[in-house]
Amino acid sequence: MWPATWLKRLFGAPARSGEADERSRAVQAFVAARLGRLSMPIELARPDAGGIEARIFAALMSKRFRKKSVSPRQQAGIRESIRRCVARGAPLKLCFPFGGYKLWRFAEAPEADWAELFSIMHYANWLRPVALGYAPGVEFTFASDAIVLERISNIAPPETAAYATSFAALLEFLARFVPNNLVFSYMTFGSLYPPGAFEAELQEWVQESWARNGGKPPALSDPARRGIDLNVRLRPGQADDPEWREKVHIVHHAYYQMRKRCDYLRDPERIIVFPAPLSHENCIPVGSTRASIAKFWVGVGALRQRGGGFVETVLTPSQAAAARFDWVPVAIPGLPQRNFSRLRILTDASGPA
Repeated sequence: MWPATWLKRLFGAPARSGEADERSRAVQAFVAARLGRLSMPIELARPDAGGIEARIFAALMSKRFRKKSVSPRQQAGIRESIRRCVARGAPLKLCFPFGGYKLWRFAEAPEADWAELFSIMHYANWLRPVALGYAPGVEFTFASDAIVLERISNIAPPETAAYATSFAALLEFLARFVPNNLVFSYMTFGSLYPPGAFEAELQEWVQESWARNGGKPPALSDPARRGIDLNVRLRPGQADDPEWREKVHIVHHAYYQMRKRCDYLRDPERIIVFPAPLSHENCIPVGSTRASIAKFWVGVGALRQRGGGFVETVLTPSQAAAARFDWVPVAIPGLPQRNFSRLRILTDASGPA
């Protein structure tokens, strides 16, 4: 974890008048301050009753970060996950299952951008008091679905590899700022399978899905159709098949039945984190930033001006298309990727509040 003095060295002294655009300096200072906050001490809150397990649970349930309610059944699952880890003196295990790509409709694709950075910083701020108050710390794993993307969205392996490289670089960058026992890592569900085993099981579930539906394509809801239309980059001639959406849906659904993926997510010690409620018994729905719940891999990052400062947000494709914003140049040492040389600054009320 970098001390505060390193922040000054990292970002340098403020530029003198006329050396850089004032707005760019303000944005740079804001990002520096937000990174610096990740290393600031904070106490783990003390609820009225209970020991370290109750304190951890209260921190994870913080309404400052949680966007949706958590059912009593899920709360019980989360408490059990905490109990198991504390009993072993082991780090808490949190897992964020996600697409593992940047939506191809954005110019930022195939690499990660400010949406990923702002979201990971948001999760770091959420978990910082837990790491500082519980010595074994927290292991937070981003688990990627990249292995199936070529089959369902026509996103080629070189593109998902580029995304993985850029995402890993973000985790390495942020590791300099967060507590040493708050460890973010990246893995792919494909790594759970030996060569050939993944495709064989996927086909098994695809065939089972067709058989369960009597060999007919499934009926799709309007949200399902919109999601497929948004994510799939059509191959030449693919749309000529009137059932192309249904076939994509079947493969996608089959993937979610994969045994090793399900076993990994159902580990009773593992707490699932996601921007939207999931059916898992131990899922916490946490936003992508304080101001947004958009999924970072199908969104782009931006800053909204508020009260003389800024607020981080993640824009959905429709929000990004409708937004009015200025591109402001920035230079963050340690983030050499092309997507971090400039940042959207919203100039109106479009996008999430």
